[in-house]
Amino acid sequence: MNDLFYEKISVPKKNRMDTFKVGKWVELHPKNEVVQVAKAGFTCIQHQDKIYLYGGKNYQNETLNPDIYSFCLRTYEWEKINTNGKQPEDRCGHSMCAIHNNIYVWGGYDEITWFQEVYIFDTQNDNWSKSQSTSSSLPEGRYSFSMIPYKKKFYIFGGVPSNQRRFNDLWSFDIESNEWEEIKPKGKIPFARSSHSSLLHNDKMYIFGGLGKNIIRRNDLWYFDFFNNYWVEIQQNETVPNLPVGSGILAEIFHDRYFVLFSGYNSKKTWSNSNYVLDLETKEWRKLQSKTKKPPKRYGASCARYFDKWIVFGGQVNNSESLQDIHFFIFEEDLAKDLHNFLRMEELIDI
Repeated sequence: MNDLFYEKISVPKKNRMDTFKVGKWVELHPKNEVVQVAKAGFTCIQHQDKIYLYGGKNYQNETLNPDIYSFCLRTYEWEKINTNGKQPEDRCGHSMCAIHNNIYVWGGYDEITWFQEVYIFDTQNDNWSKSQSTSSSLPEGRYSFSMIPYKKKFYIFGGVPSNQRRFNDLWSFDIESNEWEEIKPKGKIPFARSSHSSLLHNDKMYIFGGLGKNIIRRNDLWYFDFFNNYWVEIQQNETVPNLPVGSGILAEIFHDRYFVLFSGYNSKKTWSNSNYVLDLETKEWRKLQSKTKKPPKRYGASCARYFDKWIVFGGQVNNSESLQDIHFFIFEEDLAKDLHNFLRMEELIDI
């Protein structure tokens, strides 16, 4: 064979996107019930082998929930945590993140006050404390913003303040110095928004969708490069109809290449329970199919990453009906390995 001709021939490797066309939803059934969980405006994060849930509002009786709960992913048990220390004011619309053994809470409101203080929950001794910041400049209080931990700081972006306009500012809080800093990125920045999805991946903070000015529902995807201090908009070749846009979307990145969405408000103006995946290399969307029954349609849910599983918790069907279910999503290529490992764990009794 002619060497020159041979060098020009390339056999494409199988696209791993093909293996992601099918996945499996698994509902987890707790051994006990969690009580008095708020209907909306709560925040839920995964830390180590637990999911922590804090705050929120019950719209049926207009009360705020002051409690923090944990759900153990090994024992399937809910626990209402008996805390000590200085507890935050009751709130909804806040965000929180975990750094080391601490959970940081910022923002939210109680209809009167828009909170600006940082509170810290120590997961080892169940103690609340209030950060003593001496910063001369603070981010304005807000709700429906994103909060991402990165190294020894957390970053907040966007949100809605008391005058109901929307932000596109970016701030960092240093957990060692207790100092706030407004970040001034180079170049173009995302439009102002709230209720967007966000995640951290490979030293970048990704944001997707949200509600923009005049409640315009967005489906743009950006990342902030921490090393170089600039935003990048990822161009998309949209090939999937009814892609979720706007608020209520849950997102994660798998295998360094696939940006996966669940739920959200679609172009037909209905809430979705479909999964979509964007190949970050080809910039094309595909719809994921499930071998099992999908979770009910919802908005306002929380999601977390637990090893290679995707956890979805709670959310609302409407203003009067909320959900407290927990689901795993497992990709097709991981099914055999996952099911084998799950069946060896006594705690996982529902598969």
